[in-house]
Amino acid sequence: MLGEIHSCESELWEELVMFLFDLCDEALITVGTESESALITEWAASCGRMIEVFENERDPIYDRWVCVG
Repeated sequence: MLGEIHSCESELWEELVMFLFDLCDEALITVGTESESALITEWAASCGRMIEVFENERDPIYDRWVCVG
């Protein structure tokens, strides 16, 4: 689960996510908002990774959007 991704620190989150992609063949990342999941998808695409995103209706706050790939 990532914390909230705000514009002022999105570069830091991007760096951490890219490091995770370097370490793992497959990663599961959860975020709180759909716009944050779009960032994860965008960052993954920039390094040639495909991400599947789906909504986790069981968690209304923190782990609402799941990114796998």
